[in-house]
Amino acid sequence: MPSSSDPISFETVLESQYSGIRTPRRAVIRDAEQWRAFVREATNVDGANPAAPAEFDFTREMAIVAAMGMRRSGGYSIAIENIFSAEGKLRVVVREVAPKTGSMTTQALTAPLVVVRLARSNDPVSFVERPDEL
Repeated sequence: MPSSSDPISFETVLESQYSGIRTPRRAVIRDAEQWRAFVREATNVDGANPAAPAEFDFTREMAIVAAMGMRRSGGYSIAIENIFSAEGKLRVVVREVAPKTGSMTTQALTAPLVVVRLARSNDPVSFVERPDEL
């Protein structure tokens, strides 16, 4: 990160290995309509559609989403490690972890997802990817 960056506080409100998000995604959600659409998709796992995982006051807050999409086994995870403000932008550091080739994993379809809450900002958001392997 640039030396003139300021850390932004955030709270993880949802982490799941199983979601309805089938393709990799990075998203910023700034209103209730976008949130409802996201929740319908994210929680639609095996036909179930449970209630929203968190409530937001979009006049003061926003959500940032990082999803890996469908994976053919366990051993995958995703996290938002840091958020920084620099040069008029928010930079979101996303870490994806994949199992090493040949390692033992659960044989189940997974779709890792993380959602964080932070103070509302109209600044543009960029994502910084940090892949990793266990």
